[in-house]
Amino acid sequence: MLHWNNTRAADKVAHATPRWGEETHALICVGEMAELTSEITRKYVQGRELTDFEILEEIADVDITLAALSAFYPREALEAAIELKLNKLESKL
Repeated sequence: MLHWNNTRAADKVAHATPRWGEETHALICVGEMAELTSEITRKYVQGRELTDFEILEEIADVDITLAALSAFYPREALEAAIELKLNKLESKL
């Protein structure tokens, strides 16, 4: 789910989703999440200096690929899952 309101991005994601299918989008998403994990590890575990933009690029990739992957699932079910997770977070605060 895109965390920002960007019509251009949403249109591109909607166009790409049926073209490659769920499995391909899932595998692309896994790759992008691995790249984000790697950048986070470099910065916070290995202590390397990275710019905010280096992290933000990877967050953007993950956000876009998650939006594409989530298009294969019912929107209402995703919103319910998000609400459940937000309620769990709130209970821990």
